[in-house]
Amino acid sequence: MNTIKAVVISTVFSACAASNAFASPVVCQDTAKNYMTLDGTVANSCLDSGTGNINGSDTDLFADGTDWSFLEKSDGGGATPLFGLSYTAGIGDSTSITGQWSIDASFWDQYSSAALGFKFGTGNTPDEWFVFDLSDGATSGSWTFYSTLMNGNGKGGLSHTNLYAKEPITPVSEPGTLGLIGIAMAGIGISRRKKSLSK
Repeated sequence: MNTIKAVVISTVFSACAASNAFASPVVCQDTAKNYMTLDGTVANSCLDSGTGNINGSDTDLFADGTDWSFLEKSDGGGATPLFGLSYTAGIGDSTSITGQWSIDASFWDQYSSAALGFKFGTGNTPDEWFVFDLSDGATSGSWTFYSTLMNGNGKGGLSHTNLYAKEPITPVSEPGTLGLIGIAMAGIGISRRKKSLSK
């Protein structure tokens, strides 16, 4: 009886550990079109996708009308983005390409939310751009783009990535700091009281 319980517990524990280590891919867009995946350990969901361009501004096709703000763009041009957003262009075959992306961990010191956008060259065929909601603290991972449109003309190549965020984190005063402010205010009050009594 104890042996059976031990085997069951061990099996359940192993299954849970495996599911955490190999989370299912988060799919962005209808798989009948061009679509993307990010690993479920770094992405919570697909926020949006479409045809056209996410051009790196607060009025691009993703950010416009939302509470997401554009922060930076990485296009392989050599400039170093503020939060180190970078990617590898990807390798693959005629139906898919896979690459890597990363941001600096310092991003999470300033923001509590992140969205990562990818823009591909598909000859204006749906879909061309994809945006994922990143898991809290995620700093790197792999991406995969699936398409039947890739050919020798460069269709299907990753053009650029965009980083978006919501409101910056508001620093919270530490209890010690609040205590010092309280003591200072009390000292000012006592000083004023003594002056008024001495008159």
